Amino acid sequence: MPDESAVTQEALRLAIQMETQSRKFYLETSENCSNEPGKKLFRSLAREEATHQRDFEGIYEAIRSEYAWPVTKIAAKRTYRRPRLGGITLEMCRLVRPEESELEAGKTAIQMENESYDFYRKQYTHAIYPAEKEFYAAISAAENAHRLALIDYLEFLKDPAAYFVGKEHPSLD
Repeated sequence: MPDESAVTQEALRLAIQMETQSRKFYLETSENCSNEPGKKLFRSLAREEATHQRDFEGIYEAIRSEYAWPVTKIAAKRTYRRPRLGGITLEMCRLVRPEESELEAGKTAIQMENESYDFYRKQYTHAIYPAEKEFYAAISAAENAHRLALIDYLEFLKDPAAYFVGKEHPSLD
């Protein structure tokens, strides 16, 4: 039976890999995106994944050197705000003509976030230390917020005008 430290370190290596791949995907997607709200959303997600990657790398090093799970900034945050498309105007909605590749990228991103969320929830259930549980609860909430933002983005791509009316609530005066 593998020791607890080895199992934890392997989970952290996998998490670092997942966050790195997500960041790379989001950066590439932002470059290929044909609309400004999508570019901003994917750049924002890439930045957040880079932060998660650094958090995991710090935890990995702390466990390797100190054999203890450190308290992290993300765990202290506890709640996580969903990235917003923001700044969408009705004129912008009229100009959006998504390519099939953008819709597919959104679906792929949602799948990636679902996999990350499931992985972090599983780690939460196996966590031993309170700081570890708190971290995995916070990181899974962050991944869920990403997923919800991506669902919003797909909704925007499928019918920009309806999204604008539903989310931005323009005045009918």
